Amino acid sequence: MECEPPAVGHARRLVSAAVESWGIRELSDDAQQIVSEPVTNVVTHTNCSTFRLEVRRGEPGVVRIEVGDRSRLAPATRCPDACSESGRGLLMVEALSFRWGCELRRRGKVVWAELKAPDVRSS
Repeated sequence: MECEPPAVGHARRLVSAAVESWGIRELSDDAQQIVSEPVTNVVTHTNCSTFRLEVRRGEPGVVRIEVGDRSRLAPATRCPDACSESGRGLLMVEALSFRWGCELRRRGKVVWAELKAPDVRSS
C-alpha cells in the first residue's frame, strides 16, 4: 500500500472485511483500531513510499495483523501525561491485543498484533 493518509482508512476496511469473512465479526472493531496505529506511524514517521499489510488466521480464533515497512526505526511505547495530544497509540494496541511486538528485519521492520475471539480467550 502507498504511504499516504488515505491508507489508514483503506487498511481498516481491509482488516474488517477479512475478520468478518472468517466469521469473527466480534474482532472487527478492535482489529480496525489496532491496524490504525502502525499504519498511521508508517505514514507519519517514515519516509517509506509503500508498506505491506498482512492479515491472517493463526491458531483457532486468533487473527494476526502485520504492518511492514522499510524503516528500521522501531516504535516505542510512551507514557503521555493527561495533556498530551499523542503517544497513546501503542498503549491502545497493547490493551486491545492478545500480544504484540516489533521484529526488525534485514530490510525494515514488521509491527504485529494478535487478537483472540472472545470464546477462545476463556479457554
